[in-house]
Amino acid sequence: MRNAVSDKLAERGQRELLEQYLTWTIIEDPVAESASAQAASSPTNAGRKKEYRQRFDQWCRGRSIERDGRGAEHPATGHLPRFNFCVLVDDTCLETFRKWEHWVEAGRQGQEPIVAMILLDANCDQYGNGRMNFPVVEGCTREYTGWMYADVRSIPGLYDKLHYGGLTDGPGDYARPPLVYPGHQHGARIS
Repeated sequence: MRNAVSDKLAERGQRELLEQYLTWTIIEDPVAESASAQAASSPTNAGRKKEYRQRFDQWCRGRSIERDGRGAEHPATGHLPRFNFCVLVDDTCLETFRKWEHWVEAGRQGQEPIVAMILLDANCDQYGNGRMNFPVVEGCTREYTGWMYADVRSIPGLYDKLHYGGLTDGPGDYARPPLVYPGHQHGARIS
């Protein structure tokens, strides 16, 4: 993801200007590292996402000039995507990376596998939002689960888009799991 952002900035002639302000905050969770990839759609993962939301909320409330730089104290800063959406990598996402690695090692034969991450909406209720009676995803039957899988290359663009709206603001903006954004309209999914 860092390379994708750096390449996009270089493509736009903005690497030297903007890359110096790019901060990657990584919060590791050793408990999640031991979870089984087969449990990716279980209700217990919904509980884990609740914990991640809480940890992310705690990190957001710790916003300060010392930690986040000048402007962090401004009330509008709390509305930035950085303080409302976090990127989560679980075992399911790591498995997509392993499949991609295997594809590379095998000489890049066939269709390139998707490398996915989770984009988690910190403000969404753990039971989701929107219309009901959708297929169950981690105990949620609402249209908007509060998270989605996204191709790793789409994350920088999604964060840019989130400066102007939410994940469900336009048609095709949200990919309900197990679909993967942005190819969800063509059936891209976690397999």
